[in-house]
Amino acid sequence: IAINRDEILNEYLSGYGQLANGPVSLIFKYALDSSQTPYAYDVKAAKELLKQAGWKDENNNGILERNNLEFKFTLYIPSGNPRRSYAGTVVKNNLKMLGVDVTIQTVEIGVLIEDMYSRKIDAWMVGLFVPIPLDLRSFWYSDLENSPMNFAGYRNEEVDLLIEKAEQRISDEERNSLVKEIQKIIHEDEPVTFLYWIDNIVVYNNKLHNVDINPLGVVHHCWNWTIK
Repeated sequence: IAINRDEILNEYLSGYGQLANGPVSLIFKYALDSSQTPYAYDVKAAKELLKQAGWKDENNNGILERNNLEFKFTLYIPSGNPRRSYAGTVVKNNLKMLGVDVTIQTVEIGVLIEDMYSRKIDAWMVGLFVPIPLDLRSFWYSDLENSPMNFAGYRNEEVDLLIEKAEQRISDEERNSLVKEIQKIIHEDEPVTFLYWIDNIVVYNNKLHNVDINPLGVVHHCWNWTIK
């Protein structure tokens, strides 16, 4: 609620995308819990939550503090990525309005990913890799040794049990129901700030025929392409 994701979506992406409210991509329509509503941008509510958590600007310097610790951190983003730079600036400005001091640090993507794996950094902004078929264990299971993509260190025993059940030999209907339940819990816990899903716009010459653009990639089955 503290980040104006609509501004990023509408101003930078010109509306080509949708707000995200969980870990399941829109391409998995059968497993997507469409009943969940993305958190709305609400400065007043964000300020109240911070106040309830004990964050106050005691010395009137514009930065919140609690127990003599100022609320400031560094947000790491990959270098050479204009969309991340724009979104990072929006995050920085939004949080500044609340009294949170954010420093943006650009890092080469390889170094950034390595620092995430080694847990050297606390805050970052990267794209969410969407595996096909759907895989939630790698990102959200509590066993961090065997869940390499769980960079946030998220741990929830109920989610663990649901993931384990979803991996058993059950019907698709039962599995989809379990995945939707997982989405509800993660949406409530909000272990990371889900920003948006982007529309991948593909343009190709109309001389190309038999082009099949799908979630597996732009050049999927490109050997079937013909030119007329």
